[in-house]
Amino acid sequence: MIIKKYKNRKYYCIDKSKFVVLNFIIGLIKRKEEFVIVNNRNDDITKQVILKLLRRELRKNAIQKEKKNIL
Repeated sequence: MIIKKYKNRKYYCIDKSKFVVLNFIIGLIKRKEEFVIVNNRNDDITKQVILKLLRRELRKNAIQKEKKNIL
């Protein structure tokens, strides 16, 4: 599956012919589906996007833990 990232931060799934959100990419990872994310110059940026998603999820989990500890 090929996903193209545009300069306006939107992701377009070429196989499905539609724009997708980051949660769609997270679903691909969880289902262990193969995919590639490319930028407007067709450079492979899959690793960078996955790292961005990982940081986002870790941050979200840390915030949830903090809220739990406060209560």
